[in-house]
Amino acid sequence: MTPRDLTIVVIASGHPNSLSETVASLAGEAPAAECILVLDRTAPPACERAQRLASEHQRVHLVVPEPGPATTARLRNEALAHVTTPWVLFMASGDKLETASLHLVLDALPDPVAVDAVFAGRESARSPEIAAGIGESMAPSLLPINLSEPTELLAGVWFFSTSALCRSGGFDPELRLWATDELVARLVPFERMHAVHVSVIDRAAASAARRSDGGKQQSDQLRAAWRILRRAVPENRPLARRSIRQMARRRTATPSSSVRPMRARIRSWGARWWTSMLLRLMVTVEPLAVLRPRHLVPPITSAIGEPSSQHTVVLAEHPLESLLYPLYVLRRTNWREIARLVRSTASASDHHSMAITRDLLHAVIRYQTMPMDYFTFELAMKSEHERERYMSALLLRQFHVAMNDPSSALVLRNKILFHQQFARYASGDFLVLIHGSSSELASWIRERPRTRIVAKHPLHGGGSSVFFLDVAESAEGLLIGGMPIEEFHRTALAKGTVLLEGVIEQHPDLAALHASSLNTARITTVVSPDHRVSIEFAALRIGVEGHLDNFSTGGLAAIIDPATGIVLGPAVRKDPRDTTGYATHPRTGQQIEGLALPDWSAVLDLVTQAALILPEVRTVGWDVAFTPSGPLLIEGNDNWDKNLHQKLTGPGFGPRARSILAQHRRGS
Repeated sequence: MTPRDLTIVVIASGHPNSLSETVASLAGEAPAAECILVLDRTAPPACERAQRLASEHQRVHLVVPEPGPATTARLRNEALAHVTTPWVLFMASGDKLETASLHLVLDALPDPVAVDAVFAGRESARSPEIAAGIGESMAPSLLPINLSEPTELLAGVWFFSTSALCRSGGFDPELRLWATDELVARLVPFERMHAVHVSVIDRAAASAARRSDGGKQQSDQLRAAWRILRRAVPENRPLARRSIRQMARRRTATPSSSVRPMRARIRSWGARWWTSMLLRLMVTVEPLAVLRPRHLVPPITSAIGEPSSQHTVVLAEHPLESLLYPLYVLRRTNWREIARLVRSTASASDHHSMAITRDLLHAVIRYQTMPMDYFTFELAMKSEHERERYMSALLLRQFHVAMNDPSSALVLRNKILFHQQFARYASGDFLVLIHGSSSELASWIRERPRTRIVAKHPLHGGGSSVFFLDVAESAEGLLIGGMPIEEFHRTALAKGTVLLEGVIEQHPDLAALHASSLNTARITTVVSPDHRVSIEFAALRIGVEGHLDNFSTGGLAAIIDPATGIVLGPAVRKDPRDTTGYATHPRTGQQIEGLALPDWSAVLDLVTQAALILPEVRTVGWDVAFTPSGPLLIEGNDNWDKNLHQKLTGPGFGPRARSILAQHRRGS
């Protein structure tokens, strides 16, 4: 093979200088190879540098991905559709080709019809034939490898047959861990894999950074093992178990050099021991898991030919989740707050603090209740039968995992993608700073009278990173939040608050409740296997202080009759210590209970149509605003919280959630 038979794909991300160094390395070591730079829209400086590099180098081409989540797998698959050569190599921004190494590998590459993938790099010398080939770097030979054997790939890259990679569906969109090359090989369903003992890419800086953080290595290993277990098809499960046992035997953690040697050795040994035990626990418990099909990864149509197959990705409902759930409870609970709640509950009742603590632990162990939920849902006054009906955090997670495809749900978790995907139903008055300059920002602000705008971080939820900023004209020009427009533009890019929205004018009936906040309806939908949309829950959320109506930040919430759009009962707060039912707003005095929400039939039509936009995301909590011209979608939450639902409805959502899961399993 020659360099003309190879395409090198690089994602334009990270520091622009790193991207320039990578392209310079390619131009020096492989001037005849094609190079594709995929633009990562979340890294504007790197994208600008990529455009400049493409204009300077003849064989460097740009690929502008379609709007969607900027995951490594998705960007690689976008580039894969433009590859016209038999072989493809994926590199990261900052990687450099080692001198004269690429030609040695290309000389050893066979026809891609006979081989699916070739690993180029160092390999563990555990088997005699591998050990014999290590010293032959000047005349490298191609050796078959079998990942079911105790083979350890230490450092290197994969040269993929373009046709084989397209047939397999490309890279898995759910796979996030790309530092472990061995993991990539185990998850891609290739059978004909070979190795050539030539180090192609210099990753010294990145490897040093990974080695300096032993804890990060342990975390990566655990995540890799979890992915292997959950995604292996049934016939590959023995191989997956052997792979994890092999990972458990490794000693890869290196302590940070910033701590003293003795402390470093103790810390490193503890991290290795703990990781090894967890990996062995995974393999021990894993055979008990019940497998079910999750979704299909379709083949990718490449520029060199049509794909011919697709593979099924299988996920497991893993009992390990139940075993690790107590650790999750310990980590996510504010125990000081729980202690205060125990004391306040004891003082308001005839029970001793020890009795309340004992009952709390009983609910946590038997019903998997989060300690804060015990007080939020007032479980101390509930019978055992009533407690069993409440949805736990573990059941909620299992419900979301079973109902929603994570790769499709990224559209809902990224507010920019949400605006693009749901443009028909959301406000079109927004600007994304990563696509514009300060002059475009000024034009957007002046295109209509504005005295205030909203700045959001596109990936943060729960009302965090949402800022209401005043807009004013001055002698020096526009001021946004008291800053000159150029300074605001730089600050917003640095902080990530790159999504700007105009302030929505809400309906007078809702503005009368609390004009400072945008008061919205939270409507939870579920899409059945035959694509029917059901409304499971509806609530009105009202602000009390500030600009936010979020239930978790001190706002009020009241139940809505889904059939009529009438508020059925008084509003409540999430704080367990506030047991007041607010029939009227505590600040404005406006009536809440009995309020008829405007355009309710249009609201139901809106969420019903929106629920079918992403069929792989089958349960969503929609936030809907009421405006004089009709309802608008504010956002969709694939990981909606159980607290709002169960705090307002009284009986828990657990039985209904289990019924929906059973229905979908039968339907799928």
